[in-house]
Amino acid sequence: MKKAPALFAGIALVLGLSAALSPARADNFTWVVDLPHNGGGFITGSGSIVTSGPLTSGGTLVTSISGMYDGGTITGLIPAGSFNGNDNRVFSGYPQLDGSGISFSVSGEADPTSYGSGVNVYYVPGSSGYTDNGATGYNPAGFVLTPALNSVPESGSTIALLALGCGALLLVSKRAQKVQLS
Repeated sequence: MKKAPALFAGIALVLGLSAALSPARADNFTWVVDLPHNGGGFITGSGSIVTSGPLTSGGTLVTSISGMYDGGTITGLIPAGSFNGNDNRVFSGYPQLDGSGISFSVSGEADPTSYGSGVNVYYVPGSSGYTDNGATGYNPAGFVLTPALNSVPESGSTIALLALGCGALLLVSKRAQKVQLS
């Protein structure tokens, strides 16, 4: 029975270390959009994007988006594959969006007739530029994604760190008991 706490501590340490070393995290980014508008001027937008992890050349899934677009408030991310073929993926290099792009809903935008049920911002191969489903031109610098200063730890990482800490505390307390008995 005396070995049970030490065994538990060892198991907690191993599980905690293995989970803590796994790349379970979400990354925050700020984004800016500047696209030519069909009535003249530009469509602008900015806000925050949260992804399922760090950006890669193979694309990383956007899990949430917030901010302003064309004078309206972004109300949510439209699920991948459900609006204009969107895949809601962002990339580490240029272009940071693919031809499927990201889609989101907006309320109170300046030009609701252009967007209807949502906005799809995407890169147009061969045009060297970004556009959306309401713009009439392309802008090579029309979508810029910048890492935010903080990353959001996922709950799995938090639990792993707690298990690691509990295991370490148990081991330290067992060693302290052995030193006192000697």
